This record gives sequence, structure tokens and C-alpha cells, in this order.
Amino acid sequence: MGHLVHLAAAMTVALTLPIAWEVPSLRELHAGHLKEAAPFSVPDPEAATAGTRTVSSYDLLLRWNGDVLWAPATASKDPVTKFGDEVRSVFGPIPDGICTGPNSRPVGLEVDGNAVRLEPNPSKAGAPLEFSHRDVEGRLLKWTTAVDRCDKPSLAGDVTFCAMNSRVGRVTRDHVQWLFLCRKSSESLEIEATSYWTETDPRFSRYSAIGFNDVTGEIAFLDGRKDRSIFDWRERFPPPGGASYGDTVGRRAAEALYDGSAKVNCVLCHDNKKPAVIDPHMQQARVGYFESRHDPRAVFSMGNFLPGRVARQDQPFRVIGSGYSAVHAGTLLDARSVLIDGHPCSGCHSLTTLESGRRFAADATGKTPVIRNATVMQNAALFTQKVALGLVQNHRTEWASASGAGRISPWMTPEHGGNLWKGVRVLNDEDWLRLSQCAWGVGGSECGYKPLFTQCPPPRRRRRHLRAGGFFGRCPLSPRRCEWRAKDPAPFMEVPERLRLRTGSR
Repeated sequence: MGHLVHLAAAMTVALTLPIAWEVPSLRELHAGHLKEAAPFSVPDPEAATAGTRTVSSYDLLLRWNGDVLWAPATASKDPVTKFGDEVRSVFGPIPDGICTGPNSRPVGLEVDGNAVRLEPNPSKAGAPLEFSHRDVEGRLLKWTTAVDRCDKPSLAGDVTFCAMNSRVGRVTRDHVQWLFLCRKSSESLEIEATSYWTETDPRFSRYSAIGFNDVTGEIAFLDGRKDRSIFDWRERFPPPGGASYGDTVGRRAAEALYDGSAKVNCVLCHDNKKPAVIDPHMQQARVGYFESRHDPRAVFSMGNFLPGRVARQDQPFRVIGSGYSAVHAGTLLDARSVLIDGHPCSGCHSLTTLESGRRFAADATGKTPVIRNATVMQNAALFTQKVALGLVQNHRTEWASASGAGRISPWMTPEHGGNLWKGVRVLNDEDWLRLSQCAWGVGGSECGYKPLFTQCPPPRRRRRHLRAGGFFGRCPLSPRRCEWRAKDPAPFMEVPERLRLRTGSR
């Protein structure tokens, strides 16, 4: 039926469309480099009326229905391909996933304030792989055969706490940025002295990507399939849905690469209106050092590779993907942002009732989650969160703990954030109780609760909204750009009925 509508529309327009209208051919748009199609233009009116000829309806149909244009985002029933078409209709062309090259960084490992690498130990027979510990000047301090604890263990859960040599790639197109994570992990969640953990071994176990528009707040999560344990970062990973509607090879390859079940509820941790979770594990120069980026140990960090972003509570935040929105509708509908007036943590953060307020805030401040007069169900949830935080703490070095020599944890302070110079106070118990109550959704009006996720803007605002981002869509046959029915599980994503895309990015 959709194709008949397209054909009828094309024939109708063809009867009256002068040949002088500029309708660029798009046959050259394939899976390779995409060029931005020129917009329609009208020459001098007198010249246009002087020689008016109609364009063949068949030719016009082919031009409008090339490899990219006029295909509905819901054309495919495969969940991966459908998701890719939806994401591309909002963000524009999705770059191939890549974790190597100049736009990528490794995720390092620090123990007792020193950098750790896994390399052959020439002082032993056979030069076995061992962990070398070096200070900020590169001097070798010692070799160890194991690493049980580190200064900045991961808070993600279900991944190796003290992993090393994962890689992060980043592609930015105006206001749209894509982050690609090639994460090394193990079933035991511990690190071992095997070649897998060296920085030259391209194998990794978990592939994921995040697309984010820092103006519109639209975010999309791409997750590699969960029945595959080995990936190779020497490869380029095709985006879901391929490079275009006509990229048959890329679409099939992506269907075999990505998880179409939306098994992982990514927004639980990525709830801070940013594409990346900024914590000490990601080696940020501004987090977890006494003197911020000026601390000598910041040489071990990623520096400014992942830019900082203070997300205000009123900024938009919207998850793209009908499949994801359906599976995790409960989370999207119930999540709230928290902004406590006058609270020392509210000046820099808009925390939420998801993990930024429950796990990350607790670890950042060195506190234990607490609910006053908790119910049985709430106590069970608190217990689970305490276990997760306890595992993180058990993998943190004494040097980095509040009682150790390093004292980089707690890694956030009320007055100065990640700047941990001596003399600053920790968050007091009263302020923590207020924050914890709000984060667990049991606070009152003082929490300043607002829905965390926002809906797609109305059609009359969509054009302006898209111009602010990295892509621009037009809907010549239908002005409706954001459609959902009342019975849909969650109206948080766009499903363009028929979206004519201008390729490239602004």
C-alpha cells in the first residue's frame, strides 16, 4: 500500500512539475561516501513558463526512491534493521564503528597512583607476561603477576572491575557525536596476565555505541549481540540498517552484529543527559585527581577526549528506537530527574532516580544508599545496590580509599567536584540522606522531580529543532514528523511515516 501511495504521489506531481525544477539524481548514493543532495531550486519564472515539460513519473519515482529517499523507517521487520532506519532518520548517516586511529583512546589502568601495563618481563626466563608499574615519569617501580585491585574500578557492573586496554572511538558531526566502545572483559570479571589483556591484542568481548545530539538531547544505544564473546577492533563495524536503505550487504552484516532484543537497559547508567558516563574509570583528567587536569597523574588520563557537559534539568533527553522504547517502557516512563534546591550537589548535577543518583552518587561521595523507614521491597533493592557498591569497593586499592595514602575516593566533593585538594569537606550525612531519599524516589516536593525523558517535539517545532542538530529531514508528502498512537508503549522516539532525507550532515 505504501508503494502505491508513493507511486500515486509521484504521478500526481509529475503531471505539473516543470522540467526546470532541479531534481538531482541520487543513484550515486550507495554505501560509500555520502554527499549532500542539492535542494530544490526554481529558476526565473518567465524562463520556467517558456518551456514547460513534464518529467516522466517513472523517472521521478526512481529519483525520489533511490537508495536513501522515501523509504519508511518501519519498512523492515528485522529489529536491528528497523532500529537502524529509525536512528538514521533522526541523526542522519551513521558512521561505521571504529575504535582505532587518531580519534580513539585506550582505557588505562592505575594502581597506587601509577600506570600499569601488561608486557613481557625481560628479567625472567622466557620473558613471561607480567604487570609493570610505572610512575608519571615512566620509571619502572615493580613487576607483579596479578592485579587484584585498582585505583578506579568500573562501576558498570557485570564487567571486569579492573580491566585494561579497552578502547573508545569518537566521531563528531556538528552537534551529533558518536561514541564507540570496544570493551575487554572476562567471565570471572578479573584480569589475568594473558595476551588478551595486552594493548596490542585486538580482541575484545563487548561492542557498543552511543549516538547523541547535544542540542536536541536525542540519544540512541547500539549494542553488539550477546551470544558473541570475541570481536576484533581491526574491523570496521557497519551501522544497524547499513549505510542506506539500498545497502543490502551492510544491512545483513549489521543484523548479524547487533543485539535486536534490547536486552541491556542502557539508560539505567546513561541517565545524565550525556553520551558517556563520566567517572574515574574512564580516566578523565578532571575526575579523581587532587589538582584536576594540573595534577601530574593526569598524564594517565584521556584528558579532554570525552568533553565535559553540565546537563541542566530542563534540557531535553529522548531515547530513539521503537524496539528499545517498548522493551524498557517502564524505565522511561518512571524515571525522574532530581534537583534539590540549595543542595551542594545540585549546582553541577541533575541527578536522577536511576543509577546516577543511586550508584554513582553513592560511590562519588563515599556514602551508603539509605531510605528512611524503608519497606521490605525497598530494603531488598537497597541490599542489591549495596552488594554492587561493595564489590566495587573491594576492588579499589587502599591507596585510593578514603583512609589510604592517595585519598582520591570519594572522588567528588560538595564544593569543588573532582578537584580533591586537601581541606575540602565530604558530603555530610544530612545532605546525603536528602539526596538518597530523592534518588530512590521516596522524597517529597523538595526533590524537584521532573520526568527525565522528554517527548518528540510537535511538528511545528520539528524543523527548527532539527536545524539545531546535525541533520535535517523533510516530509513533502506528510507534514507529520513525530507520530505515535495512544496505545504505543512509550512516545519517546520518532517514527517518521515517510521521511525524505537530505544526506550528509550540516
